[in-house]
Amino acid sequence: MSNLPNRPPKFRDDAGKQCTSKDLVIAGVIEERYSYLIALPYNLYLETNHWISLRDKRKEKDNHKCTRCGATEDLHVHHRTYRRFAHERLSDLKTLCHSCHERVHGGSFKKLP
Repeated sequence: MSNLPNRPPKFRDDAGKQCTSKDLVIAGVIEERYSYLIALPYNLYLETNHWISLRDKRKEKDNHKCTRCGATEDLHVHHRTYRRFAHERLSDLKTLCHSCHERVHGGSFKKLP
């Protein structure tokens, strides 16, 4: 069973009001060309060129090793926060092996391709 989100996180402004992707574009939080990513289900987002490029950059920055145990096999890129989902910074992510990723999530989850 997966405990990864199947829906994108909800974005809220400082007053707690839910923001739309248009609100985020107007506020300059995300570029309009990436605004469609926010509405994608999580598993589809992970298949976008945007995510794949970001994931590969994070793995490269972490020397293709798990940042917890140093493993070099079965690597994942973990979202430390979903606050900037679809417009993540590299610092929002970290490379983990499957075992460490499961520990971080407090249980097992289905491995995504």
